[in-house]
Amino acid sequence: LGTQDVANVLNACAKLDATGNPKIVEALAQRATTRVNDFKPVEVAAVTHAIIKLSVASRPALGAIAATVKERADDFRARQLATVLHAFSSLTMAYSKLFQSLGPAVAANAHLA
Repeated sequence: LGTQDVANVLNACAKLDATGNPKIVEALAQRATTRVNDFKPVEVAAVTHAIIKLSVASRPALGAIAATVKERADDFRARQLATVLHAFSSLTMAYSKLFQSLGPAVAANAHLA
């Protein structure tokens, strides 16, 4: 499966609030987070939302996503950054550094939303 395929399947599962076969969802989530640098910003946003909503995100996976978003913040549109930040905001773990580092990117893209 390509990056868009993985993002689409995970996003569909999240929208349906259905894990179906948990092993498949977990395998797709693992694949997505290990290859997060290969994903387009819209795919990163969709995957982030999906794996957090489906509760299949591990701390290392979230760290990988956060690092990628920080590094590539200028590639993300305001809506994509908002999706990622909204997903992270629903966690009980603190990711304040992610929010602080993405503030300038959100502000710079605010007029494009």
